[in-house]
Amino acid sequence: MLKCDVCGADGVPKGYAGLLKCPACTHVWADLSLGADELTRLYQRQYFFGEEYGDYLRDRRILEKNFAARLATLRRFMTAAHRHLFEVGAAYGFFLNLARPLFQSVRGIDVSEDAVNHARTELHLDVTCGDLLNAELDGPVDVACMWDTIEHLETPRRYVERLAAKMKPGALIAVTTGDISSLNARMQKARWRLIHPPTHVHYFSRRSLETLLDRAGFRVVHVEHCGFHRSVSGMLHNLVSLRWGSRRIDAFLQRITPARLDVYANLYDIMYIVAERR
Repeated sequence: MLKCDVCGADGVPKGYAGLLKCPACTHVWADLSLGADELTRLYQRQYFFGEEYGDYLRDRRILEKNFAARLATLRRFMTAAHRHLFEVGAAYGFFLNLARPLFQSVRGIDVSEDAVNHARTELHLDVTCGDLLNAELDGPVDVACMWDTIEHLETPRRYVERLAAKMKPGALIAVTTGDISSLNARMQKARWRLIHPPTHVHYFSRRSLETLLDRAGFRVVHVEHCGFHRSVSGMLHNLVSLRWGSRRIDAFLQRITPARLDVYANLYDIMYIVAERR
């Protein structure tokens, strides 16, 4: 993938981690060519239990604290007209379940069969297993959310355009993703915790994400760097298993670390953008 997905310009080597950077809009991406089937395989049960996450279900309470904060910010821009919510990358359904009382309908989509089965059978949510680009998108979309999802997609532009085509003027889209232009990312470079292709393929700056949204027909109404709660067990998993490669020690630490123990941090390298359909 040599051309920028945001603006179409040719990428140039960024100098580390096999990344390319667009000289026009500052977007950064991994020079990978993964098919839809290969990307889908990356995000099955193992991704949530032992790979990216130590135990996604165990961290439910902490994940819901983050979703509650995202929802509180989003509500500042919602009106009575925002009745139908759609989430891309719904995973196990925690956000949709939390948001359900505020909307007439909540729906979502995810490529993970295990996650979708949980959302449907345990939380009784309307979540489809599949790829948004190939799925039937029935019903209105007044609010679309992509929480830490857009960086995983092969062609983010096409997904945003697909949503935009279903959204009327005044509809909202909310996106969180890492900020490659943040001080922390610029200092850490290849060691920045969010650089790990092939699961993270795209690395947005504020400029490149605003450019993408603008070209798809959205007007940005809110930008912030948001903090997040992380479980201590999850942080240990990232350090011991993902960085050090010691799954045995990680498994031991997971057993003895209290599930309810979490830490809040804001490293000012996660963007939260809300935009309105023009």
